[in-house]
Amino acid sequence: MAELPKEKDIARDRARVAPSAREAARPNGAAEAAPEKSDAGSQSIRRVFAILRVVAAEGGNGLRLSEIASRARLHLATTHRLLRSLAVERAVVYDPFSRMYHIGHDFLQQEHETLDQRVRDHFRPLLQRVSDLTHDTVFLSARHGRDALYIHSAHGEFPPGPLPLDVGGRRPLGVGAGSLCLLAAMPARELAHTVEANEDRYVRYGSTAHDVRAKLRAYRRDGFAFDSDTVVHGLSSVGVPLYDDQGAVVAAISVLSTNERLPPDRQHQVVRWIRTETARVGEFIARGSRKPST
Repeated sequence: MAELPKEKDIARDRARVAPSAREAARPNGAAEAAPEKSDAGSQSIRRVFAILRVVAAEGGNGLRLSEIASRARLHLATTHRLLRSLAVERAVVYDPFSRMYHIGHDFLQQEHETLDQRVRDHFRPLLQRVSDLTHDTVFLSARHGRDALYIHSAHGEFPPGPLPLDVGGRRPLGVGAGSLCLLAAMPARELAHTVEANEDRYVRYGSTAHDVRAKLRAYRRDGFAFDSDTVVHGLSSVGVPLYDDQGAVVAAISVLSTNERLPPDRQHQVVRWIRTETARVGEFIARGSRKPST
């Protein structure tokens, strides 16, 4: 799980909350009233749902701690405490790089009924096999609106240390190799609109819309996606789209490692491994379609 904000981050965010927001959260400038014991449970529940509504309303954009506290009309310390509990239950997901909270995918949907679950179950052996071959960390991502949602992973020896994201995390489409594959699969007009809509968000990850467009051109030229030094300096990723039996992109697989472990020749080797192992796994059957008889 991504590391949650420290107390010093809370203090910094507290200073950023506009006075009007603090006053709205504390009528007449008074401190937040302590609840009666009999009402403490129900008040906590109301606060939790206030936070969930605020975070969910932003969709894939995410919100910072101070923004959530302001919109939910709660103190920063109270908001932080509840967010930590919600993150443990995966009702929300915290991204330490953008410092944004997102609504948890597991909270929104019943996993066993979703396409993501079927995709994850089908490609799980592929991720493990590629991780065994490369000794690197491998991710499976699926498109959710203007985001790539990471729905499964297989952890190798590299990269060492904390990862920039894990299952349940999300990135704007165009940030990261797997995310680039999902973006490239969109119709031209929708793709252009998505890049434009995500333009402000790219800055949070050390990228720009111009960078994303350049990487898309390289993807079409090379037949696979490559991203380097985005989000975390010194890390690179290689991505390949995954298709269903109707030829539609249903997910993307990406291999994350250090820059030194992904020079051009090894990028091509990793792509060959992925494609060989994908063929062994077999086609993902789209719901409502039937695999041709042999």
